[in-house]
Amino acid sequence: HQNRNAISVIDCDGLAINGCRFERVARPDMPGAIDLEPDANPFHVVRNVQITNTRFADIGGNVGVVSLVVPARMATPSERILVSHNEIHGARRAAFCLLQRGEVDKASRPRGLEISHNTVLAGTDRPFHIEGVHQTTIAGNRFVACHRSALVGYVAPALGVTELTMIGNRFGQCGWQDTAGLRVHHLLDGRFKRNEWIDCGNGGPGAAAIELADGQSASLDFESNTFSTPLGLTRYAIRRSPAHRSAGVPGRFRGNRVDAGLLIQLPLAAAR
Repeated sequence: HQNRNAISVIDCDGLAINGCRFERVARPDMPGAIDLEPDANPFHVVRNVQITNTRFADIGGNVGVVSLVVPARMATPSERILVSHNEIHGARRAAFCLLQRGEVDKASRPRGLEISHNTVLAGTDRPFHIEGVHQTTIAGNRFVACHRSALVGYVAPALGVTELTMIGNRFGQCGWQDTAGLRVHHLLDGRFKRNEWIDCGNGGPGAAAIELADGQSASLDFESNTFSTPLGLTRYAIRRSPAHRSAGVPGRFRGNRVDAGLLIQLPLAAAR
């Protein structure tokens, strides 16, 4: 871990990283293994990038194993980034991190981002951390015993997420060092379908599969998900913080399977 990133991408339109192996890379003041990070120049471009079929192990850094960090408004938004069919065996920070820094309009945000069919194993801090991005799909991933919650739209409204689709993911015993498998702060238009949350949280009185934390959300749709706790570690399927506000269209909760005794705290249009 006494080195920089394995790969840094500053200005690129068209890149494929496939079938590689990265181990013990990134010292504590570096982002991680693969860092997609244009400089704060509006003419820089990062788009049409594919990271596939690659193995990561014991990754250091302070952001994520694979990260997209856009430091300012870009003339050409970052788009069409695919991270798929990779394996992560331990990381100091998040497996995947997608961040737009600063307040930008929706048309200028990173868009068309996909994290799919990856396996993230025990020893990784968070499954993912996304802020300020638009039209993101997280599908078919398996997250196992990640230490802390996945994060969506952290704290500041300007860093909220719009149009997030999460479908067919499995969270097993994630968030065992804090309170939830997934923590949502600011999210507008979120679709959650056929995901599984199993024994997420730390077993405390507030342990939840999903926590709606301080922030604001609207138009959240939960369909055909499974919330279970065979080890009794989870108390809530969905827990809503008193500091979380709902705006616009209420959420929907339909066709979900929830273990007996798990609580749901949401203003919803339909019962389970």
